[in-house]
Amino acid sequence: MSWYNEKDRVIGKIIIRAQIKNVSSLILGSGEDAMSDVDCVKLANNQAYIPGSVLTGCIWRKFEEINEFKEIIGNLWGTKNAKENDPISSQSHIMIEDSISNGNGNDTAHFTVKDAVKILHDTNQAKEGGKFDYEILEPEVTFDIKAEITLRKGFDKDKYLKAAFYILSILENDFHIGAKTNSGFGKMEVKDDSGKVFFFDFEEKLAGNKVDSWFEYLEADGDVSKLISEPSPTDKIHFKGKADFSVDAKFKIKSSLLSRSYLVDADAPDHVHTHRNEKPDQPILYGSSIKGAIRHRAYKILNTLKGEDYANCVIDELFGYVRENKNGINGDSKAKKGKIRIEESTINDVVHTEQTRIKIDRFTGGTIDGALIQSRPVWSKGDEPNLTIKWSINNPSHDEITLILMVLKDLWTADLAIGGDKAIGRGVLEGREATIIIDGESATLTDGENGFAIDGWEVLKLYNEWSKENKKDDMTKDQKDAA
Repeated sequence: MSWYNEKDRVIGKIIIRAQIKNVSSLILGSGEDAMSDVDCVKLANNQAYIPGSVLTGCIWRKFEEINEFKEIIGNLWGTKNAKENDPISSQSHIMIEDSISNGNGNDTAHFTVKDAVKILHDTNQAKEGGKFDYEILEPEVTFDIKAEITLRKGFDKDKYLKAAFYILSILENDFHIGAKTNSGFGKMEVKDDSGKVFFFDFEEKLAGNKVDSWFEYLEADGDVSKLISEPSPTDKIHFKGKADFSVDAKFKIKSSLLSRSYLVDADAPDHVHTHRNEKPDQPILYGSSIKGAIRHRAYKILNTLKGEDYANCVIDELFGYVRENKNGINGDSKAKKGKIRIEESTINDVVHTEQTRIKIDRFTGGTIDGALIQSRPVWSKGDEPNLTIKWSINNPSHDEITLILMVLKDLWTADLAIGGDKAIGRGVLEGREATIIIDGESATLTDGENGFAIDGWEVLKLYNEWSKENKKDDMTKDQKDAA
C-alpha cells in the first residue's frame, strides 16, 4: 500500500448552512429562449434554483481578493498544475450544492418577462432593432444554501474553520449573483441570522460521538435542527463588502416619472411605469434605467472638458463595454465589466394616474389619425422624498469620483432627467438628502426649508476639481495615452 499517505486521511467535516433571499430582481440565464431572449434557469416544475456552480464562482472570486487564505485556497477550491507532464494537482475540498427555492414548485408567479431596448450612447436614443426582453425572478424568494468542506489529516483545521465563517461573511455582505449585477440585479441577503457553521471533528476525544452525529446528519437528509453550531472564532476574518466610494441620495420626483413597461391586457394603457409582478401598486426603478442616464451625462461632461479620446477611456473603464463585431453578434464580442454599481430602487408616496396624449402633424399642426397615446406614469403626491438612488465604485480614481459628483449635482438640481418621455418633462428630480462616503469618511448634503447645506465639506473639497495634469498614478494605460 505504498500509495497510501497518512496526511490524506479524512479527519472531519465542516457544514455551512444558510437561507438567502433575493432582495432585488434576479437573472440566471439558462441558455434557452422559449419565453424571452434570455430565460431563467428553473426545474421542470418551474421551481427556481441557483446552480451550485454559480454560487461557487461568486464565492471563489471573493477568496482570491484577500491574502489571509492564500496558503489553503488551492486545496479548498482545487488546482491543476499548468505543466502537462506534472501530475501534481489538488481536487476541490468544498462542495456547494444547487440551492433550491422554498417555493415547492409554486414559483411560476415569481417569474416575469421584462422588456428593454439598447440605447446609443452618443445620441441617447433607442437603437433600431435593439428591442429585447429577458426573464427575471422577482424578489423575496428564499433559497437554502448547503456547503460541505472535507478536512484531511494534513490540513490546518482552524484555518479551514475560519474559511467557513468567511464564506458566511461573504453571503452576509453585499452578495450579488447572476447577470447585470452592476445594474442592481441579483442582490442577496441572509435571512434572520440563519447562517451557521457545524464542525464534525473525527479526531476529538469523543470522536465516536462526532462520527455518530455525522451519520445521523446524513440519515436525516441534512437536518441540522438538533445540532449545535460552532461559535464564531475570536479572530474571525470579515469580508469587506463596502465600496471605497458610495452615494446614497434621496430625491423627490418633481412631477411624474415613467420607466416603461407593457401589459398584456387589451384595455390597459399603451405603457405603464414598471412595477413588481405581484405588487402592481409598488413601482420600482431598475438600476439600468438610472445607469443609462448617468453614463450619457458623464460622457457629455468628459467630452466637453477633456476631449473625446479621454472620455471614451474613462467611460469604458467606469461603466464597462461590449465591442460588437461587424455582424453585431455578441458571442464574438470583446467585453469588460464596469466598476460602478447602481442599485434597484423602490418608489414610495406616488399615485398612478393615466394620461392621454395625441401626436401632432408638425406640418399642418393638426392631429394624426389613430395616434392616440395612453400612458400611466407615477406622480408625486407630497413634498417628501420618494426615490432613493444608491451607487458605488470600488477602487475609484480621483477623476472618477469628481465625475460622479458632477453627475450627482446635475441630478440634484433637476438638470438631468431619467426614464422615458423626458421631452415632455418627465423624470426630473429634486435632491433632498445625500450621504457620500469616500474611503470611510462621509459627507452629507441636505436641501430643505433652511436651504442647501453640506456637512463634511473637508471630505469633498479635494474632488471639487479635476486631478492636476491628469495625475498619472490615477489612470489606466489607455487613459494615459488618451491624455
